[in-house]
Amino acid sequence: MTTSTPWIRGLAALALVLAGSAQADTLASGFIPAEGRVDIAFDAGSQVLYISGGPQVRRFDFSTKSFLSPLALGGSTMGLDISADGKKLAVANASRGTDENFVDVVTLKTGKAKRVSFPLAFYEGGTYTVAYDAAGKLLVTSLFEGSGTTPLRRYDPVTGLSDQLGELRVPAMVSPSATHRYVAVAEGNISSGPYGRYVTGDSSYQSSNTTNWFLFEIAIAPNGSQMSVPTYAGTFIDDAKKTFPSVGTYAGQTPIGAAYAPAGDVVYFPFAQSNFVAEYDRKTMTERRRFTVPGNFDWQGNGAFGEGRTKVSADGRLLFVTLDNGIFYQELAAVN
Repeated sequence: MTTSTPWIRGLAALALVLAGSAQADTLASGFIPAEGRVDIAFDAGSQVLYISGGPQVRRFDFSTKSFLSPLALGGSTMGLDISADGKKLAVANASRGTDENFVDVVTLKTGKAKRVSFPLAFYEGGTYTVAYDAAGKLLVTSLFEGSGTTPLRRYDPVTGLSDQLGELRVPAMVSPSATHRYVAVAEGNISSGPYGRYVTGDSSYQSSNTTNWFLFEIAIAPNGSQMSVPTYAGTFIDDAKKTFPSVGTYAGQTPIGAAYAPAGDVVYFPFAQSNFVAEYDRKTMTERRRFTVPGNFDWQGNGAFGEGRTKVSADGRLLFVTLDNGIFYQELAAVN
């Protein structure tokens, strides 16, 4: 039996660190200027980033690092989501008609949009966020012109019909898992902080958990077993198997967004009062590495779609997070 000396073991450890550093140095990052941006969605098939805000959805082509012609939809474009099969882009819109609000469904291959309208409920405003489930049905939240509740709708593109799953305090955030089987829901503008999980095929929805803090963002792991719920007091970790302390500190450096990678058991948190996005191991809820951004994250006052809106591409290759007037992107794995 042979044993290595301490200095040999030290050299081996140093080599591993240097190898990891060399790999990290090869990972590209950058900033995409986009004044007035609201939400983001990345089409991994065409390598195009969609950016909502104002009457159009901008398109940034990662293969050429340049903007394509925008999708002119009108109104005030809001939340975005791409279907699990990568064929459709849904766009919420804060504008409304006299008797209806709407979302636009864009066929990504052609760029053609179809407007889907819903009769307005009592004091309902325009639509706010959207999320596809694994069956291709679209969950839609909306705004209330005052303080109250609006329907959580589910639109079926096959039949062209929609049903109501429940009522939500607004503004409410819906966030799909990487598989789209699960959709996390966070209700806003209420101090009890209700949130919950929709599963594809459910016939109704009611929030089943509370944080006792105002909510504005939420993220859910690919297998639906864990949710991250940012608040002013820290990000609550709702895990089916283990109890974790919250991530972040009250009124200090605390996550203002969250996004799970489609594989690898990691979750990403942009921290208020910092210039970094932290990658955490979701099984231990310990920090693995940080990515420095070209700016600082500010607390968003319990509101979504400001700084810190975070998403990971469906192929797991790119991390996106919003900053003032643009989007930071970070490559998570080297391109072969």
